[in-house]
Amino acid sequence: MIVPLPRSRRTSEDNVLPLINIVFLLLIFFMIAGALSTRPPFELQPPRAQAAPQTSAPASAGIAIAADGRIAFRGEETALEALAERARAWAEGHDEDRALTLRADGGADSERLLAVMTALREAGIERIRMLAVGGQDGAG
Repeated sequence: MIVPLPRSRRTSEDNVLPLINIVFLLLIFFMIAGALSTRPPFELQPPRAQAAPQTSAPASAGIAIAADGRIAFRGEETALEALAERARAWAEGHDEDRALTLRADGGADSERLLAVMTALREAGIERIRMLAVGGQDGAG
């Protein structure tokens, strides 16, 4: 004689556990994705742009120039002499269409900015995206 196994009663609470798992996985994903962007090791006040920016998606790698002339590459302070070598190493691992983001403080010396851009040109970087605050109201 074959005895059927008793069926367990399923409740709506049984479906909640997979939903909780998915919510926690999404939470972890967005926490990690939000931490991927690097911040400069010093405070920057970007210059104001006269026109609105054409794109709003910055590249992940970036250079920051402080008002006192300090330079940071991908979140770590570096000397101007070492910048070309670090940028060259970054460019070897990325496609040519990807731009390098340059954030300069509004009070940074223009000669320092030109020296950084010259070092990047020597490293073979052809595309640079400069970030600024758009418009006269400071939004952008």
